[in-house]
Amino acid sequence: MKKEIKKVVVGGTFDIFHRGHEVLLKKAFALGKVTIGLTSDILARKMKKKKVRDFKYRKRELEDFIKKEFKVKPKIIKIEDKFGSTLKENFDFIVVSPETYKTALLINKERDKRGKKPIKIVKIDFVLANNGKPISSHRRALAKPEDERSSSPRILRDKIYQIYLSLSKKYGRPRGFWKKWRKRRKTKKDREEIVLGAILTQRTNWQNVELALENLKEAKSLSIEKIYQIGNKDRELLEKLIKPSGFYRQKAKRIFELCKFLVENYGSLEKFFGQGLESCRNQLLEIYGIGPETADSILLYAGDLPIFVIDEYTRRLVKKHNLAARKNYQFLQKLFERNLRRDYRLYQDFHALIVIDGKNSLKDFE
Repeated sequence: MKKEIKKVVVGGTFDIFHRGHEVLLKKAFALGKVTIGLTSDILARKMKKKKVRDFKYRKRELEDFIKKEFKVKPKIIKIEDKFGSTLKENFDFIVVSPETYKTALLINKERDKRGKKPIKIVKIDFVLANNGKPISSHRRALAKPEDERSSSPRILRDKIYQIYLSLSKKYGRPRGFWKKWRKRRKTKKDREEIVLGAILTQRTNWQNVELALENLKEAKSLSIEKIYQIGNKDRELLEKLIKPSGFYRQKAKRIFELCKFLVENYGSLEKFFGQGLESCRNQLLEIYGIGPETADSILLYAGDLPIFVIDEYTRRLVKKHNLAARKNYQFLQKLFERNLRRDYRLYQDFHALIVIDGKNSLKDFE
């Protein structure tokens, strides 16, 4: 006999996502199929009596966590009052914190008036911070760690993620060439173009890279196999095609060596990326002209592998927000990777937003 799937409801503002939210959701998903009532902007501000992030950002954060943690597409509905859908639909469980327990009692009281069965209330305990106080979105927002030596891991993690949310709210989803680089379902052509772009963008701006890519496209050579063939027969032609990107002799050699390595050893990017992150990175770093930043850009954006890219814009952001005193590549990479979910999509979006913000800051300074 097939086991009956229980219906579970959870409600909240879910402003700055924290460990308490994680515990609440894990309990809910352990009980059955979950519906999440997410407060509208108007209701959230009325209840909290303070500024909260817009609904779309709170919803996106919830979706990202649930897809990653539970591997399901979440059912999230917007609620305009404290009851949400609980007076119309029947649920087996409502999962609450001590903070929202009274709301659950009110819901059952109202259901009783309407002749409906009460929903079984499952109350979890508060999750406590290092100072012994319950974790809340409000306290997360007020946290201001000074550096990695004086900050608790949890506070530092929340501060870094709050920076990401702030940039996401400011700029939205990265556009321009970033749209292709962070595309969720990339084609073989997309991945190969990203690999080539990662080398061509060294020491130049993206406008020049686009000119070089367009030349390769017009010559019907915008692929790893074609560049390998051209490089074997006519290196000067390859140099001419990518000349707009600057340092074209160096870059022609670098692109050819990379394409040669991929064609002769693996035949395709798919087989290469199938070797695993650590093996791929070590092999890339052995190729002429490929350093950590270029290698990690290829792995993150072309391979969709979870490794955080560090560049000059990232270093400036770390300095601006006083996240760490040390600025070497490996340390900063671990700083971000330790304090963010291990998710290539999050890494792609965050790094792209850091670059966009960094470039805009330079324009403002000029």
